[in-house]
Amino acid sequence: MKKVIKISILAVLGLFSFNNSYAQFDKEKLSLGGGLGYYGYASVGSTLVVNIRGNYILDDKSSIAVSYNYHLPMTQSLSAYANSNTSLITPSQISVSRDRKVSINNICLNYHRYFVGETEESFGIYGLAGVGLTMANVSSTYGAYDTRYSLQKEADATYTGWIIDLGLGTNIQLMDKMNFFAEAKIGFAANNSYNSQSGTSGDNPIPFHYSVAAGVRYSIFQ
Repeated sequence: MKKVIKISILAVLGLFSFNNSYAQFDKEKLSLGGGLGYYGYASVGSTLVVNIRGNYILDDKSSIAVSYNYHLPMTQSLSAYANSNTSLITPSQISVSRDRKVSINNICLNYHRYFVGETEESFGIYGLAGVGLTMANVSSTYGAYDTRYSLQKEADATYTGWIIDLGLGTNIQLMDKMNFFAEAKIGFAANNSYNSQSGTSGDNPIPFHYSVAAGVRYSIFQ
């Protein structure tokens, strides 16, 4: 969790640094907010998500957003197999219940381009594209089984992987300084990953996913 928060801070600082090189930073163009979402991951499951974000207007037709998404843990009910310690025991293999818990956090940097309305109008629809860094913690618990059998348990691990985001969003002004936003996105793996448990790199384990989210943001400096 601390690692993801540090990455979020660095991403925000990087965004501001980029903007300062392009034009002088205008705090009145910055809004902060959050909301709730729903993420679905292929082969893993789906869960509710808490979203916090910062949004910065670049011009009349574009803005950029940094968001942090905390996923409520997902649990998969699976089976593991234990083998008998001697050939005198039958059956030679038994099934053991296994609950696999997956906890995910990610930080995303998305560019918004409006094709209906503009950034500061009362209603707008935009396309979005960006990148994100996802961290997944995986752990397992096992049911009771006969100690005459041996079970090879999967070690807990943390996986990280870059993702690419594509989607659509809408912005609706609720009142002065406050806007409602809603987004629908798809995400897929962008590169290789790092497994903290084994200390090795490999194929990106972050599966294809989709998400919907909605919330409000407030322009605190206007």
